[in-house]
Amino acid sequence: MSDHEPEGDPTRVDAPVTDPTMAMPAATDGPPPPGEPPPTDEPPSPDRRRWILAGLVALIVVLGIALLILDDDEETASPSSSTTTTTEETTTTEATTTTTASTTTTTASTTTTAAPSSTVPPGQCVSSGPDDPEPVAQVVYQAFTLDDRACAENLATSEAIDQLFAIPGAGAGWTFEGCIDQDDPDPHTLCSYRFEGGSTSFRMSYSETEGWTVYEVFQVAD
Repeated sequence: MSDHEPEGDPTRVDAPVTDPTMAMPAATDGPPPPGEPPPTDEPPSPDRRRWILAGLVALIVVLGIALLILDDDEETASPSSSTTTTTEETTTTEATTTTTASTTTTTASTTTTAAPSSTVPPGQCVSSGPDDPEPVAQVVYQAFTLDDRACAENLATSEAIDQLFAIPGAGAGWTFEGCIDQDDPDPHTLCSYRFEGGSTSFRMSYSETEGWTVYEVFQVAD
């Protein structure tokens, strides 16, 4: 059964014409294929990592400035918060008088005396003339003080040398008093030395061959 339009054209139900060569329309009402994100109408979001890094840097800078300001405030506040106490000290100055004593330096002149010989010079260890016994007595005494037995042996007997060198003190402080002739016990010449508390005497004889010889030495206490 067919209907007609008011203009008189018949109205018909057209059956869809299918062309075997036409492509199938894409399905739009079905769910998206698996594995793909669902489509959205929002625009893609920008990369936020750059903004986050910039924010962190800005925060670090702000914190550093804040710390510097706090340090400056503490340094500025420290002098004002501290209390300085000034103690007045009384200094007493004593006047010192310095006395300079003049120093006089006296230089003593030094006299150098040659050390005595340890022995009597050999030329003196000989007899003197027959009328001059004193040089022999003095040479024997000098040999005694120097412990020169060799010189004394030229002018004295062995017995007299033993008697003389047995006397302690080496003749220190003896003073020569000269020589005199005596007849007792036999004729001889006596030459003496005096010291404090006594005297030492040499008995001497003269011969043409020996000259003057000391043959006895004895001491007498005062």
